Amino acid sequence: MTNATTESKTKRYRLKSMVLARIFAEISVLLILVTLPAILAFTGHFQPAPMTAKFLVLALSLISGLILPAYAFITFMVTVDKHGITAISLANHQRCEFHQMRRMSRRSNWNWVRYVVEHQHGELSFPIWLVNCDELVETIKKQLPAGSGLPNPFRKFSQDRISLLFQCMQALLGIGLVVVFWIFFRELTGEKFTNQTDLAIVLGFCVVITLIFTWRSVVVFLIPKSIELTPSGIIIDTMAFSRRVGWQNVLSLKPAVPLLPEGFMLKTAKGSFLIGNGMDAADELVSAIQSKLPPDPKLVPEVAKTGSKPAPPAPLSRIAMESSPKNVSKEELAQAESTIETSSTTTSGEPPGAVDSVDQTEDVLVAEVKNSSAEPEAVNSAAAETAPSETSSPSKKIAFGKKADRKFRKRKNKKKPN
Repeated sequence: MTNATTESKTKRYRLKSMVLARIFAEISVLLILVTLPAILAFTGHFQPAPMTAKFLVLALSLISGLILPAYAFITFMVTVDKHGITAISLANHQRCEFHQMRRMSRRSNWNWVRYVVEHQHGELSFPIWLVNCDELVETIKKQLPAGSGLPNPFRKFSQDRISLLFQCMQALLGIGLVVVFWIFFRELTGEKFTNQTDLAIVLGFCVVITLIFTWRSVVVFLIPKSIELTPSGIIIDTMAFSRRVGWQNVLSLKPAVPLLPEGFMLKTAKGSFLIGNGMDAADELVSAIQSKLPPDPKLVPEVAKTGSKPAPPAPLSRIAMESSPKNVSKEELAQAESTIETSSTTTSGEPPGAVDSVDQTEDVLVAEVKNSSAEPEAVNSAAAETAPSETSSPSKKIAFGKKADRKFRKRKNKKKPN
């Protein structure tokens, strides 16, 4: 029982399986490069190799040896309990209590995107590739001090240069793949025994991947180096140009399609731009832009769409039902309500005398309904004696009972001209 309670209070967030597979693959390649000079020397292939090959092998081995220790500091699991969070890596365990937290931000350096929690004794970081990372971030934000999660949105957000370089290299590799496919198609057209159907299929495939990779490369090369938010709009600085877009020309901000790198697609009247995960404080940037966008029509309440008016006030008969004795039948009150509504509808737009007659009709109907009970006489008379003098309101007049109604009608009749 105790173990089950402890596990329910402690939650673990691990790296995604695909991310772990990629990390293990990279570590395997680096280990091979580190041990490559020793393997070549043991097999007798290192000494006969040219000097240039020897220098290249040794350089790759040295660089791999310098990069390899960095993987020991990758946080592969984060645990959350009722007191704080713990980030676990092979070389280090970072602990942060909830009451020590100051703020949390998202950073990107050397293509390593992570969340950084600043606390009294330093910083705690974990990558964005954890399972249910959004849930972890929301849990931490709820524990932050008030006002710490509201930085100034009007500032400059910069793209990680290394991340942008990797994206551009991938785009160039995609263009190289397109060139290889077109070379393959040209070789097929030079052969005499090639089937025309096969040629048509290869041609269609080449055209499709050319369009896809060309569009992807253009989007990647136009990834903003920096985005600056101002009260009047957005300043977008790319590798080719810089544009200023007013808030009224910002159309939408949606997640990027699967063919593009991870991020958000900013659609404006002057073009669309990809905000990649390599953007520093990308979550704050996205939140600031979304707060400036117009509301989604799908989320507008139904009342605003139909333009329906608010419900009319309750009729006098309902007030009489609430103030009348409980032994009055509902049929009598319903009949009084229908009669009052019919009278008020037919007398709309009539002179003041006609309206006074309708008021008298209401008084009579309400009094008749109240007279149907046996005991309200004494109660209503007592209520009339203790009631305030302001009896001009119809709702108060009905509550005062039969005696108050009679006094009200006599006062009204005296004011009418002969």
